[in-house]
Formats: sequence, structure tokens, C-alpha cells
Amino acid sequence: MPHLEDEPCVNVDQIREPLMTERFWQLPDGRRLIHSWFDRGWNNRHNDEANCFEPFIFTWFALNGWAECVIDSDGGDFAWVRRVARDSAIAQGFSELLTEDSGVHASATAFARFWPIPRMQHVRKHPDLVREWVSNSQAAPAFARAGIELGPSCAIRHQVRGEAFPLDWSHFLFALYKVRCNLFHGQKTPYHWGDQSLVSSGFNVLVNVMSRWPEFGECIRQQPATGEV
Repeated sequence: MPHLEDEPCVNVDQIREPLMTERFWQLPDGRRLIHSWFDRGWNNRHNDEANCFEPFIFTWFALNGWAECVIDSDGGDFAWVRRVARDSAIAQGFSELLTEDSGVHASATAFARFWPIPRMQHVRKHPDLVREWVSNSQAAPAFARAGIELGPSCAIRHQVRGEAFPLDWSHFLFALYKVRCNLFHGQKTPYHWGDQSLVSSGFNVLVNVMSRWPEFGECIRQQPATGEV
């Protein structure tokens, strides 16, 4: 098991633990509910930045519900985030999407500019460390010294080495999970421009990634052909 700070940097090609996707198809009622959540994200994927918070929340609900179906774990949210982040097939699909879709690549690049994401509940306890979102990179060492959780958790290691964050699925999901935690605990607001850009860019990547998975591609195909929503 890797150290927590190394978690996003695990070589996914070494993971030989398949997701149990057949479980998802065996739960018709749960599948319909999860699809309804995903629909509320997908159908609002073109919202402006100020109106992406709710679609992101419902897309995360869909991701969470799907993960609970296909992963045999009782370790809470972080356990399934870790497992999904380490999935080689999803990681490959993420890379292919960024190569093929310039718009999603632009959103991923914009989202990565905010990394690392600090746990804002911890930051609020250190007023002297509060920074604008655009300066997270410079603030990361001070955050780490104060014991503030970061996502991706390997931020300091990359900074010490003078490296940029890899723009891959694992680093993306760990960063997005920190956004989710901040948002669900009331530490994000749709009225702050930085929070709007952070959430909307991450949401755009996530909903497009999930749309390529068979479990959610089916959901999209079943929608009425009414043109672009």
C-alpha cells in the first residue's frame, strides 16, 4: 500500500483488481436513480460558470452511487475514490478524451491551475495562510507545514522535484474529491469567481469522462433526440 502522499502517483498499470461492473446492471432501481442524477449533470453541462454547482453535485452523486455498486469496500468515500483513481481502463479513457477533445483538455488544464486544493475547513483555522485560489501552488508548502490536507496529496513531492502535476486521471480525481469535500461542507460559493471557475472546469471534465463509460453512455443514448440541451 503506498503512502497517502504518494497515492495519486501509483502506477495504475500495476493494479490488477477489476471493477465489478456487472453489479451495476443487476440493480435496475438503483441504476435508474443513478442515471437520473447523471442526467441532471449531463443536460446542464453547457451552463455558465455560476450555474455549474448543482450539475456538479448531481454528477458526483452519480459517480458515488456507481462506485458503491462496482467496488466491494466499506471504507467510506476515500476508499472508493482511491480505487476508481487507480483503475487503468478509466485512466486510459481519460487520457484519450483529453487527446481527442480540445475543449475538455482546456477545462482539465484550467482545473489543474488551481492545484493543489487545500481542505478549506483547515485553512479557515489559519487566517494567515488564506490565499486567493490562483496562488495555491505558492501557498502549498505553508499549507503542508500547517498540517492542511491537500489534493492531490503528492503536491509537495512534485514541488520539491520542480515538477508540474501530471495531468492524468488519478491526480484529477484526488483534486476533484477535495473540491467535493469543500463544497459539501459549505466552503465553496457560486458567488465567488474563483470558486465558479474551479467547480465548472472540474465538472466539465468529470461529466464528459463519465459519458464515455458504458454505464452512462447508455443513459445518454436513451434520452429523447431533442437536439443539444
